[in-house]
Parts: sequence; C-alpha cells; structure tokens
Amino acid sequence: MREFVTHDDIALQVVLIGVPGAFTPTCSLKHLPGFMEKADDLKAKGVDTIACVAVNDAFVMDAWSKSVGTDDKILMLADGSAVFTKVIA
Repeated sequence: MREFVTHDDIALQVVLIGVPGAFTPTCSLKHLPGFMEKADDLKAKGVDTIACVAVNDAFVMDAWSKSVGTDDKILMLADGSAVFTKVIA
C-alpha cells in the first residue's frame, strides 16, 4: 500500500486494483469478487477506499459495477484513453 496525502494534508489508505478490462472472464470471476469479499476486512484494517481502474470508458465501468454488484464496496474508475495507466506502468 502507498500512502497518499491530499491537498488538505489528510492521509488516506487506498487499495488500487488495476485490471486489464471490464467484463473479462478472469477479472469478473476471480479478481473483483475477491476484493469484494475482503472489503470489510480491508476497511477494518484502515483502508478508506478500494478502487478498481480499467482501460474502459465510464459507461462500461458503470455497467460492469452493476453487473457484479460492487455497490459501495469498490469505487470503479474509468481510464478510457489509458493516460493514467501509461503513467503508472
């Protein structure tokens, strides 16, 4: 885990999951469900936000979130043009 400090000097603990793409079989059946199952445990250990980023647009990420039922457990982030993904790769 990395600690990020916001402009307000508030330290947040964030688990950032990067996946190849929404609706891919492995991501939908293996990756995301594991984090959904452990979300409460992670938050009990001080994690403020669990976020998942994929190179898809916001509409696809929203549809994927609804289809797997992430509810409020995982924040789904769209990186449609892969700008963020390229910077951290």
